[in-house]
Amino acid sequence: MENKGLLEKSFVKWGLYTGLALGVLTFLLYMIDIKLLVSGWVALVIYGLVITFMVLSARQERTEGGGYLSYGKAVLNSLGVNVISAIISILFTALLYNVIDPELPEMLKTISMENMAETMESFGSSEADIDNAVKMAEERQVEYDFKGLSMIALISIAMNFVIGLIVSIFTRKNPPMFEANDTEA
Repeated sequence: MENKGLLEKSFVKWGLYTGLALGVLTFLLYMIDIKLLVSGWVALVIYGLVITFMVLSARQERTEGGGYLSYGKAVLNSLGVNVISAIISILFTALLYNVIDPELPEMLKTISMENMAETMESFGSSEADIDNAVKMAEERQVEYDFKGLSMIALISIAMNFVIGLIVSIFTRKNPPMFEANDTEA
């Protein structure tokens, strides 16, 4: 098997696709209704996209590897997709939150706190517990500067790494331990 340059590796291509897809999805959701940006259903769609692109990258890598892909290589492949897509997503988020709409982070925080209060109320939480949780959420300050976005990227990479470990179980394919003999004894 010949050595490919970095830009020719499947995880680079699929990482770029994943990052661009997440960026476009975020922008579309922003244009449709900003409440969608903090929706649990949207989070599931995002994880579905990430998993799909990890699987597609691993399948390409396995095909290029003669039909086989070790678990370790599958994990590295999904990690590559993960890191590249996180970098692209964070760059887009920085652009959206700092240039396009600097008030968006505060609006999303308010919407998230309202959603949290409604959810807690639906589970029968007391008014005091809801007020305490909202107060704690208000005190949490996430900065969308380079440091804050870097932390978000690291958390995203860690969470998606766990997903990549699981995806790799299903996308790996080891060569047989013993080759079948063409001649019968």
